[in-house]
Amino acid sequence: MKVTAWLEETAQIIEASNDLQWALVYKTGRVIYCSDYSNGCRCRLKAVQRSNKSRGTDTRFFAHNGNEGCDHAEVASPVTVPSPRTRTGPSAEHEWVKHHVRWLAEQAGYVVEEEKAAAGGVIADIWVASATERRRVEIQCSPDDLDERTMKHPDVLWLLRMALNNKNKKYLFDTPAVHVRIDRPTRDHVTRYDLTPGEPWLDSPDAYDGHGYRIRATGTVLRPCPDPGLKPWKNRGIPDKRVVFFETSPMPLQQFLREVWSGERRWKARGEVHHHGGWIRTDDLERYERWRREWAEECGRELQQQRLRALAASEIQLKAETPPEVTSGKIAVGVPEVGSHPAQPEMCILPVYPVETPVSAPSPLSRELHSVAAIATPPKLGQQHSRSHVQSRSNLRQRFLRWLRGESR
Repeated sequence: MKVTAWLEETAQIIEASNDLQWALVYKTGRVIYCSDYSNGCRCRLKAVQRSNKSRGTDTRFFAHNGNEGCDHAEVASPVTVPSPRTRTGPSAEHEWVKHHVRWLAEQAGYVVEEEKAAAGGVIADIWVASATERRRVEIQCSPDDLDERTMKHPDVLWLLRMALNNKNKKYLFDTPAVHVRIDRPTRDHVTRYDLTPGEPWLDSPDAYDGHGYRIRATGTVLRPCPDPGLKPWKNRGIPDKRVVFFETSPMPLQQFLREVWSGERRWKARGEVHHHGGWIRTDDLERYERWRREWAEECGRELQQQRLRALAASEIQLKAETPPEVTSGKIAVGVPEVGSHPAQPEMCILPVYPVETPVSAPSPLSRELHSVAAIATPPKLGQQHSRSHVQSRSNLRQRFLRWLRGESR
């Protein structure tokens, strides 16, 4: 059992007896380690609190998270503190961010109200009455069911704290939300900032202007790629719906809020213009739609060129597979080349074989009959049999008449 821990994000020792420090780690999802972290101990801890309602006290301590364990800074008994009023209300972090957002709205000239009842039975942390869009602003520092709360009043802007380290991460890209990052300044307080998140509610709890801290909106703020005309799909092979035109880019929270409240920056759901939801400026959205049309036209031209190339390749292959001509006497028989002369379609499928020359010519006596027979149309199926039958019956009738007249053969 331990009563101190190391908070990785702020690189500070957390004491269970301190109410403000305890609010940073209890049920927030933040990663904490053994207090001997600086000497190389990497044992994960978790904050445990047990309430005694009859006595009005809370018992706090840090326990090992999982099978890991160490003997550093062990104590025999936990810390017992009176139940603070902040345990049932908003945390100091929540209150500071809310007052900071109100200060930013008033600086931009908007009329602001706190804890205002809105449609759907919700109570907004910040209500920007004179805003064009997203008048309801909610600050969320701990995990919660944002989908259900969004459905009650969809015209909402979620400002999530530490959304990349707790369960609120699953709501960041699917609900109209943005991650608010606060960086701690270095000694010069002007140009350089640490990557460690800052805590102005502890350093200057009554100063809500955020002076000396870099407060940015990150995660879902989208902007066009540096060179969107490059057509990124060319580097990815076959173009599809996953064309990348936007990229995420952090921006100052004050500028972001002004663009959202004025309607210059709007929320687009997952899959509409990017693979996850994000906030996009209206002029950038027009550029995206124009670029998509140009991209579709270019894809159509490329597909047409591919078809022409495939057709030319098939004609070359057909020409290569055509057999050579066969000559016999003065007659040349073969398959005519495609496009050599305006031939009929049937001429392109003539059989390939030599024409046989007749062995003997017909006699002069039968030349006329031969020519007539050659010109005459050949009899249809069944006509030859019927003609021979009629001729035989005529011969029998003539022989019977000669027998009656007593004529001899």
